[in-house]
Order: sequence, then C-alpha cells, then structure tokens
Amino acid sequence: MKNKILKILLVGTFPSEQKKIQKGQFLQRTCENMQIAFEEYGHSIDIFDFRAIEKENRRFFKWEYRLQKRLKYLQKSWLPERLQTLIFKLPGIKKMNTLLLNKVMNNSYDLVVLIKTEKINYLNIDKINRYSKTWYYFIDWMIIANTIQAHKYAAKTTWASATRSNVLSLFKQSGSKAIFLTQGVDLNDFYPDDKDEKIYDVVFIGTIREERKKYLDFLEKNGIQVETFGKKAKHEHIFGKDLREVNGKAKIILNFNTTINKTSFSSRVFEAMACGALLLTEWCKDLESLFKNKEELVWFSTPQECLDLNRYYLKNPTERKKIARRGFEVITRSYTWKHVVEKILKHINSDDDALGA
Repeated sequence: MKNKILKILLVGTFPSEQKKIQKGQFLQRTCENMQIAFEEYGHSIDIFDFRAIEKENRRFFKWEYRLQKRLKYLQKSWLPERLQTLIFKLPGIKKMNTLLLNKVMNNSYDLVVLIKTEKINYLNIDKINRYSKTWYYFIDWMIIANTIQAHKYAAKTTWASATRSNVLSLFKQSGSKAIFLTQGVDLNDFYPDDKDEKIYDVVFIGTIREERKKYLDFLEKNGIQVETFGKKAKHEHIFGKDLREVNGKAKIILNFNTTINKTSFSSRVFEAMACGALLLTEWCKDLESLFKNKEELVWFSTPQECLDLNRYYLKNPTERKKIARRGFEVITRSYTWKHVVEKILKHINSDDDALGA
C-alpha cells in the first residue's frame, strides 16, 4: 500500500451536509474529520452511514427501535452467541449489514475503516476481510466497549486502535493487533484568536456530575468563580463556534475526566488546548504518556490542589500564558486529525513492508 492512492471505505455516521453536524453528535464529527484528513492525503474515500441506512430500512420503525434497546442487554459475553447476536437479526440492522457486504464485495477497497459501528454484525467482519483489509477505530470508554463487545470487532479486523489505554489492554487480551491512537482536533474549528478578550477567569464545559459539583462548589466557596456550560450548569451546553469562542475567552479551562478508575480523557482536552487557554485538568494515567505537567498543561488530583493551582495561575499570567502557548504548540505538532490518519497509514505501510507487500 506504500506510496499508493488508496480506495478507502469509511463505515461510520456522517452529517447529511458537510459541516452540518447535529448538536452533540460527536461520532459524526469524528467520522467527518477522518474523511477530510484521508482526502487531504490524496486518498479516494467512500462513506457508509450505517446508522442512517439502518433507519431507512426498518420495517417497523418504533417497534425495531424499542427492540434494539432491549436486545442490547443480551450482548453479554457469558450468554450463548445466538442470543448475543439476536440484535443483528432485526430487519433494519440485517438489511444494513447486507448492503455493507454488497458494497464491499462490489468495490475494490484497499481498506475498510470501521468507526465504532455498534450495529455492524461483528461476524460479518470475516467476510469483509476476504475483500479488503480492515481497521477498527474505537473512540469510547471502557463501559461502552463492554456494552457493545468492542473487543470482538477488534479481534476480527486486520488492525484496531483504542483512544484509551484500558480499552487497548482489553483489545490485546482478545488477540487483536491493536495500537493506542487518540482522536484529533480540527484546527479550523478550534484555534486561538487574538481578538478574543479573556473575560472568564475559569470555565468548565460539560455535565455537572456529583463528583464534579463537589470540586466546583469547593472552588466557588473559596473565591474562584467558575463559569459552567452544560447539563445542570449555569449556562446551556455549547457546541461548534460557541464552544471555540468560550474556550478562547477563558484564562483557564477546567477539565474533569469521566472514567471511574481515572485512566483516560476525552477529546475536550485537545480542543481546549487548541484554543490557546491554559488547561487545568484532573489527572489521569493517559495524560502522563502524552503531555508534560506544568509545561504543556497542568493537572490536579484533589479539590485543594485544584484550588491552589487556580489561584496561582490566575495571579501569574506570564507563566499561565507560557504553558498555554506550549500546549497549543504540542497540539498543532502532534494531535490534529491529519496526524491521526498519518499514524494509521504509517502503521499499515510498516506492516506491509514487514510482510514484503
């Protein structure tokens, strides 16, 4: 595949119009950004919107939707496979899977990339592998990986990747040829703007869960005013241009991780750093493998540490801006969507070279 224009099929969920991503549809944004990045490298891209196609092919729309929600509870590794795979026999899902197989068989794809694809029957991946090499790109938390049995997809594809190290371990235990690969950031959507006036001292964007509320209440009780945007927050959740604008107007962006065991982080880390503010984030294991603390971002582990760091960096703007600038530089140097796709292509090429392809 080296130095060759590849014909690639991206299987995911996509906006109906370019840049018309529905609010909250993070998977749509991921799929669209990956498509654009592959095209920037000159490759030929087809897309297969598995969720939209499944909906179009339901015989009984509401009935099938309700059954899907119930049959998900049967996707447990300890149950017989005939029960686990009942969800794939629903008319809309079954037809969508047939259409995918037909598309792969009738085209000469060099690579089929499956992006989460929880409604694709993992038993069909063996059939897809007869016609094309495959990559499973998984972007979610361990709880979602377990719910949809993501390790079964990873084990069957030629290559796989996970954006979280604990999910990567799960994939490798299943025998998958998997690598750690983050999401990226679109610098057309997230960037610093010299016109931005820093009107917010501290900003948090996300759902106010119980543990996060304890931190936020502690900060405000001790004189740190945090502007919050999201579910149960002071302001409504924000997306797209509004998200970039708020990030750009913040001196400090506060981030909390959602995993119970504090292993990994979301793409909000990249988006915040790309907007040129200081990211003050709750510590997690994966951050240590990518960033340097107090050089590119700053992390904390307790409410008191979070308070002390907020106070320090609000009183020391020169140091705050220096870390924010380095954070922006590392994002632009290593964590755009083009870098994600570059790593996929390099991995494929190095494997082909090793096999003498």
